[in-house]
Amino acid sequence: MTNPVSRREFLKLSGATAVALTMVGIGKVQAKNTASYWTYGFDEERFGEETLVRKAVNIAVNRIQEERIWKNAYEVAALSFVTDEAMANSNLIDNQANRWNLLWHQLYYLSQPNGDEDTEPAFPHIHVRAGYEKNGHWLGRANTNLVTIRKANGRVQQSGSFDITLNRYYLASGGTYSDPEEWASTIAHEMLHNLGHLHPRGADALSDRYQINALNNAVLSNGHQNWQQNWKAISNRFCWDS
Repeated sequence: MTNPVSRREFLKLSGATAVALTMVGIGKVQAKNTASYWTYGFDEERFGEETLVRKAVNIAVNRIQEERIWKNAYEVAALSFVTDEAMANSNLIDNQANRWNLLWHQLYYLSQPNGDEDTEPAFPHIHVRAGYEKNGHWLGRANTNLVTIRKANGRVQQSGSFDITLNRYYLASGGTYSDPEEWASTIAHEMLHNLGHLHPRGADALSDRYQINALNNAVLSNGHQNWQQNWKAISNRFCWDS
């Protein structure tokens, strides 16, 4: 009897063009601060990718709005790494203390409930796109400085939209890669890139000493991350970005 072909093997054989992809999916996350999102190019009919992405987006948005998640990340991380553009856009004085606290400033604003008189949600729109690279050791990609959280004239405002890409080669391929929490942590990580946060290359690329990775793992562990031993092994995961 012939062994069934795994999803990953099928994608290797057929390529991304051999599957029927949905064009646009639309949804809304019900959280303290609601968020609208759009998905592009995932395969729901054959692999249930839309369902997995929808669950992951909901987990990511809800968890990054929880202060205990940020506290868990701050307890673990020792280093901030943000772009100069993110600091300039924030309208905060560019010093070491503000670079360290920029993440808290951003997440605090993104967690505020929608007010009765809000004309737009404070949480930016989210665009999640399907990529495909079978030889690429990346789960997600995102550009930096797409979303600005700016304080001016006593008010905090946001501009821009989150825009991230997930690698379909791994999505829903079994084991860790069928876990919505795994993809929620990747989505949160890419959102932080959009907000102007970076991680180093090389040996420290996954180090929890950096805020972006600490928050990534705090989202993954639902705020129960431990400096010595994460409850899900990071060694099973690739770097998120090229």
